Amino acid sequence: MKGLSLTLQPPINASITLVAQWTEPLITSTNVTPNDVAAAVDYVNANHGVFTLVIDTDVSAAPQVLNLGGVKLLIIGLGEPREIRLNTQGILFIVGSNQQKGVNLTLEKNITFVGLTNGHHGAITNNNGHLVYVYLDGIFTMLEGAKVTGNTAHVSAVHIHEGIFVMQGGEIIENVSTGIGSSEVGGLRLGSNSSATLIGGRIARNNVILGDLVVGSTANLTLSGSAKIGTVAIASRPQDKCFHNNCFGMDKKRQCD
Repeated sequence: MKGLSLTLQPPINASITLVAQWTEPLITSTNVTPNDVAAAVDYVNANHGVFTLVIDTDVSAAPQVLNLGGVKLLIIGLGEPREIRLNTQGILFIVGSNQQKGVNLTLEKNITFVGLTNGHHGAITNNNGHLVYVYLDGIFTMLEGAKVTGNTAHVSAVHIHEGIFVMQGGEIIENVSTGIGSSEVGGLRLGSNSSATLIGGRIARNNVILGDLVVGSTANLTLSGSAKIGTVAIASRPQDKCFHNNCFGMDKKRQCD
């Protein structure tokens, strides 16, 4: 690292590789303590730029809103998988703003968003909303080692409305959507004028009415690479029609026969 000076005792007379590791979140402020998700989001919403929140233990959090245009928040788990667990009914992360564009949330390695399911992780009720909701040019990205799971509600675990979703890795798995007769039901829901690029990761094993992935009539979906989808529903038709993952080939977009 530039400007770093080390004195080693005893001296090492061979080439070695040094690996840097963080011991506390990189967002540092007198108002932000380690692993405090709410304080970190407040700080990011007040300061333009790119920020990394490092979580080094499992934490619980109330619903958050990331809404400063042009800001990017990356969340990573330190050393091993870490969980951010929703501790009350609501949307764990709303990403977007009515006035400002380009709000960006990225889940990196070893971080899991966990919703509410009655009887799990001490929850005494199911959730009443999405786990992540992205709207009005907000951007939600999942990388390898990220996960969205454990949400039981009448709607999808992740909903993109006039926003952007990029999945390079990670998983949206083991969520439950209980709604009946609603196109909102799924693991991931692509709503009006939204777009999704799935080049890796997996959306599967969600207990849903329609499909692991639900695509609205004006949504744009691109599947490629190693992305794995359990079932897909096209929600724009009078009868929601489900498709299996083998309907989509490498770098192709088409429907089942």
